[in-house]
Amino acid sequence: MKAIELLLNRKWILKKEDRDLYYTIKDSAKEIRKQFLEKIGYSLIVTPQLIKLEKIPGKPEIWMGIQEFKSIEEYQLYCTILMYLEDKEKEEQFVLSEMTEYIQMHFEWGEIDWNQFSSRRKLVHVIKYCLSIHLFELNDGDEDQFIRNAQSEVLYENTGYSRYVLRNFARDIFTYEKPEDFSQSEWMDMAQDRGIVRRQRVYRRLLLSPGIYRINAQDEDFQYIRNYRNQISHDFSSYFPCSLQVYRSSAYLKLEDDSIVRSFFPSHNTVSDLVLYICDEIRSLVKRGILKSNDMEQVSVEKDWLYRALQKRIKAILLTLPKRYREMGCAQVSLDVIEKMKEFGFIEEKEDVFLLYPICGKIGGNY
Repeated sequence: MKAIELLLNRKWILKKEDRDLYYTIKDSAKEIRKQFLEKIGYSLIVTPQLIKLEKIPGKPEIWMGIQEFKSIEEYQLYCTILMYLEDKEKEEQFVLSEMTEYIQMHFEWGEIDWNQFSSRRKLVHVIKYCLSIHLFELNDGDEDQFIRNAQSEVLYENTGYSRYVLRNFARDIFTYEKPEDFSQSEWMDMAQDRGIVRRQRVYRRLLLSPGIYRINAQDEDFQYIRNYRNQISHDFSSYFPCSLQVYRSSAYLKLEDDSIVRSFFPSHNTVSDLVLYICDEIRSLVKRGILKSNDMEQVSVEKDWLYRALQKRIKAILLTLPKRYREMGCAQVSLDVIEKMKEFGFIEEKEDVFLLYPICGKIGGNY
């Protein structure tokens, strides 16, 4: 079970980094592959260098993506670097100037000027991410010098892992017309309401999303959870210690204390504490009738009203928060909490309102 949890936690398992774990998973690959392929539709890739579980979301969420990247340009640079590495052999060395020249020639989203400080800083940010997942290794030099001086040189060595970053698609992606085509590509020739498609979609959403919310009375995905809750709970508990909680309009996977799944809420930080604190206030406002929930247990509230309510609530505990938050002040802390709740999928921003999802009423905490 721990091997499955580690596959879910990590981008991949590298033999070079963890030889024992690599062979443990490889020896059980047939059984693990069957478990994931049958229920979730995930492929297990096993090569002489690495093992990777292809984790595909059932529904794209706002928080998904590379958390280290803060701009679209960094994703664009990352894709161009992957193109550059395609022509490199394993253990082949290259220098930074060669890569920057390639990027400048093949960048398809405008022009890159390495004389601009912002361009150099973004590239270094992307390079550090590539190093962290071992797409290539640092042999000599320091890429941070490139931020200060565009003429700085660094020597790298390709690992060959970049070939396994992108997933294989069943058809030519240039035929796709909208973003949804990517998430539905493996099911394009199948009816979306067929059992296998719905099961895989629901399992993926439960696995990777904070919760599943019923969108209307005829929501077939949510109805599937209600009808097969015992089987779903049994399947997930075979992957890692957890339980399935199903309510009138929402469903969640609750992790047990001995689970080692990496991404969970609440984590041990001030932001999680503040989100719990605000959720407790939201639940109180609903109970007192100040906020009204609809049939799906969702609450629509004006943005300005919510900001003011949060500032008032945070002001009451501001002096108990760490120094960094005290210096930020109530207004900025409130904005940061709202952004985190959006990232967690607890709320959704509309044109002039916030839509608060049922999870805001299921959890809470106080100082």
